[in-house]
Amino acid sequence: ADALAALVPEQVQYVLFRAVQADPQGGAYGTAKLVLASWVGPAARPAAKARSAVHRLELVRVLERVPLVLHAELQAAAPDDLSP
Repeated sequence: ADALAALVPEQVQYVLFRAVQADPQGGAYGTAKLVLASWVGPAARPAAKARSAVHRLELVRVLERVPLVLHAELQAAAPDDLSP
């Protein structure tokens, strides 16, 4: 929810978040996945939009060097794409 409030229509932004799914049977077990979301605001400059794919790839390469597993990538076209 905090990340949604921080989205700026004139910017390209990246969010790394943890998505948690509770145990469907109500037990203590659940799963957590790391997701990289990129936001290209609808009012972002064309040059920023064009560079966003390269920047995202560079960010993924940096994340691969740290001890974590990136489970998914998401390109958000609208704020609703990031809402639970």
